[in-house]
Amino acid sequence: MGVRLDGRLITPEQEFNIVSDGIAKGAIQSLGDATLTVFTGDRQTTGGYRKIAKIILTDLDRFAQMPLASTLRFLIVSRKEAVAAAYARWRWLESMPSFLVPTGSSLSTELLLGLSLIDGVTAGN
Repeated sequence: MGVRLDGRLITPEQEFNIVSDGIAKGAIQSLGDATLTVFTGDRQTTGGYRKIAKIILTDLDRFAQMPLASTLRFLIVSRKEAVAAAYARWRWLESMPSFLVPTGSSLSTELLLGLSLIDGVTAGN
């Protein structure tokens, strides 16, 4: 659902009584105990805590891939800058097919299972 951030707590100057409202992907919410949580793709649909910021969608994938205990810094961007970043990312993604090289073999279930594409799977104990 989200990633809880570890660091300096943000304590509000006054209490807020907020009615539950929608939570956008990337929203940063200040919970009741003053901790911060970044909500990702599997977030709940509504919440009643203060939303103090949002990670722009262009950066959310990189945020989700950060190793544990990484240092995270935020930069304030305007709506115009966020939209420009989204278009730049879209253009980059659109160019990806030109970098793809055919493998020369068909991708069968047997081939994919034999490649061990997932590593580190355990029995859970």
